[in-house]
Amino acid sequence: MSMRNAIVVINNYREPGMERYWVPLEPESALFGTKFADRFFLVNLGGDIAFINGTLKHAIACRRYP
Repeated sequence: MSMRNAIVVINNYREPGMERYWVPLEPESALFGTKFADRFFLVNLGGDIAFINGTLKHAIACRRYP
């Protein structure tokens, strides 16, 4: 079984610094930037509890038992 880790950003504003950042030691990063997160979820103010509830329900429903 192969597992993959992902970085997820949950915020109410899509900050440019969270999309791509610059690594000074890599020339390619200076030109194109380095990807920071795999997924962005823009959650409205006050919607954080609903987002967490939905995420937990989805995680429980998708869990596979051996």
